[in-house]
Amino acid sequence: GVSPSSRRTASSSGSAPSFSPLPSLFPISFPIIVRTGLEYMCVQDAVDNALSGDVINIPDNIFYNTFSENIVIDKDLTLNFFNCTLVGDGVNPCISVVNGVEVTVNDISVANVSFRTDESSKLTLNQLNSGNVTLINGNFEFKDTSFLNSNILNLNANCFISNCNFTNGSVIVNGGKSKIINCTFNNCEVAVTQTAGELELISNMIFDNNVGVNVRSEEHTSEL
Repeated sequence: GVSPSSRRTASSSGSAPSFSPLPSLFPISFPIIVRTGLEYMCVQDAVDNALSGDVINIPDNIFYNTFSENIVIDKDLTLNFFNCTLVGDGVNPCISVVNGVEVTVNDISVANVSFRTDESSKLTLNQLNSGNVTLINGNFEFKDTSFLNSNILNLNANCFISNCNFTNGSVIVNGGKSKIINCTFNNCEVAVTQTAGELELISNMIFDNNVGVNVRSEEHTSEL
């Protein structure tokens, strides 16, 4: 037979850890606060029990790598998803950042979701593996991501986007102040569309598209 191994977990109420036997043949790691070594059944529980400045790792398990949550973050945190998938409810943002904090999310997979921050908060998204994404309200930084196969990045916030690849994808600026720098757009129906807000394009490669930049707004646009 397979000998069991123990896995330490903690609830969001902060109660004492419990021990659950899990088969060692398929070991499962849950979201873990690096500082404490405690694991939690969902990402929100780990966020609730973390302290400002903590790092939370969400391991990619063979049979347990998708989290259906709408996460609210109210402290400075770094979340490493290791290509795990976050699925929201289709109505609310899958991640909301509030109370003037700064959050970094690395290597997360999402599709057809939105992220929201309040006006005084910032969310940095690195290596997002994604489908259609909408950024709402506050301040965002977006780096090292590819948008392929007609996927769209909708901007309704103050956004800094750098070193991203849009091949048969596109950006739509619907509000806020956006800067797009060192990105590549090719084989797009319309690479960049601005309907509202302010847009600054710097040192981008925009080529072999049906339409490169489509400005429908009377607000400020600049291209360098």
